[in-house]
Amino acid sequence: MTNENKIENERQSIWVIADQLDGIINPVTFQLVGRARKLADNLSKKVACVILGDDIEKHADTLIASGADIVYMAQSPQVTLYQQSIYKDTLSALAKEKQPDMIFLGSTTVGRELAPLIAADLKTGLSAHCIDLCLDDKGLLEQKIPAYGGLMTITCPEKRPQMATCAQGVFPTPEPDKNKQGIVVNIPISNTASPKVQTLDIVREPVEGLSIETASSVVAGGAGAQDRDGWELIKTLSDTLN
Repeated sequence: MTNENKIENERQSIWVIADQLDGIINPVTFQLVGRARKLADNLSKKVACVILGDDIEKHADTLIASGADIVYMAQSPQVTLYQQSIYKDTLSALAKEKQPDMIFLGSTTVGRELAPLIAADLKTGLSAHCIDLCLDDKGLLEQKIPAYGGLMTITCPEKRPQMATCAQGVFPTPEPDKNKQGIVVNIPISNTASPKVQTLDIVREPVEGLSIETASSVVAGGAGAQDRDGWELIKTLSDTLN
């Protein structure tokens, strides 16, 4: 890892906006970095990851090992917690300066709110809840979403960046390459005067058992379960499979 401000072929890169809360990066970030790496290799582009927060230097090496060439780091006590206006203004300003070709976010609580705000600010399109991201024969991003009877393919041939959100588990988590080299660039936080929305605290609900995102198998039931005993059988099957 090196800290530099001059980067070759910085423009037209593929970005992943890191999703971190309480100093922990959501696994979907690494999965999107892995997917971005594959797309970037086919297009001879760089992969950049943008992360905002406080005390986040420790994450740079992990993001680079996952496939990022560049880590843009906006560090400030102002974003110890997720702040909608500061995040949006900081990321939009950086995107306008660096002109990425694609931007990916996780379909998380933060990503679902932030992605359309950035897309609107950049006057570009956004495909939400994609289950695949691939390239057509011209190198255009094909964004696949579930539709009645199959998949629908969305493209954004004119506006840039091409933006998409994906849920955790859509793509595999890449094996980290600890020998990979990358560059860390410190970026300023946008000073948003009198934000209309401010996060004061984050309260997490305790999760019992496995979450859907981390489960290897998901068992669903319906009216055929009939009663409590039927649902107990379904739960037993789920516990056995996971």
